[in-house]
Amino acid sequence: MAVQLVDDTGFGPFDAGVLANSWRQQPMGPAYCTELTLDQMGPAPAAADRDKDVRVRDSMLERFATLGGAPTLEDVVEVNRAAHRRHRSHRILGGAHAPRGCCRCSR
Repeated sequence: MAVQLVDDTGFGPFDAGVLANSWRQQPMGPAYCTELTLDQMGPAPAAADRDKDVRVRDSMLERFATLGGAPTLEDVVEVNRAAHRRHRSHRILGGAHAPRGCCRCSR
């Protein structure tokens, strides 16, 4: 029923599983504010890591400070995606790295 309601409102529904795993979609996880397509969304919640997500959260003020005064939606999405690119999530979210300074992973 919920999936149909989402579809009826014009959004692409995505069943992320049981409520017990809803933490995988929380702020600073690989599925949060990353504007993923339905195909990309599938593996993103599985890549969530509670410990890493805390470290990402703690680094976000510094990351956003590099954007300057009026970041665009695209800037914010890219910073969020870049925070999860390396290791397992890099293969999941795909794409080239953001410009230097946006991503802290080793290259």
